[in-house]
Amino acid sequence: MGRAKRGVMTPERFWLATALFHVMALLGAWRLARRWRDPEQCGKPLWTWATLLAREVFVLAVFIYGASLAATVAANVGYDQRRVHVGPITLRLLGQAIFLEGVLLTVVLALNHRRARRVLRACALGIVAMGVFAVNVDAYFIEPRQLKVRHHSVSDALGDTGERSGSSISRTCRPLRSGPTRDAPSRRGWRMLPTSSCLPATTCRTRWVAPPSSRQPQTSA
Repeated sequence: MGRAKRGVMTPERFWLATALFHVMALLGAWRLARRWRDPEQCGKPLWTWATLLAREVFVLAVFIYGASLAATVAANVGYDQRRVHVGPITLRLLGQAIFLEGVLLTVVLALNHRRARRVLRACALGIVAMGVFAVNVDAYFIEPRQLKVRHHSVSDALGDTGERSGSSISRTCRPLRSGPTRDAPSRRGWRMLPTSSCLPATTCRTRWVAPPSSRQPQTSA
């Protein structure tokens, strides 16, 4: 079996990092929720309550970020690659923490405030939890189904009568005003490449790349 591509994390090690990360994230969220079980904590004056909650959430966020780095490094101990790109992996883990531990923690805090008879604060926390959960559903279930493979046939830019075909993955989004129009793939010798997937209520950005046959070769003096 050949060596894996350098810088790529194997699926097994990624799932190991995910498990380690969520254990640490749940531990941190549980400690914060435990401190807010006290009704007196939930019933403090508004400014004191908001400041204390924001400070503890910030500390938890820093802890979770460190946990994502630690889990990624620990899962790759003994890996025979010289370098593993931890940035994309930690971003994935942080996104999971927002949509899983973040929603769960907010719901627990809302229930704690409801038991302390702080109804407005409980409702505010519940609205935050529902908003994050809605984004989770859109990002993981709705948007992936909006991805479509579109095939385009374009002529060569150097006047070749033959056509070249290509495909791109894009979402059904409103095109940019300053960008290419819907019939832009008919431009000769160019192909449309989408950038990253669109976020909700945003526009898709596309870029045009010339075919290899139309690129001027570089000459050295």
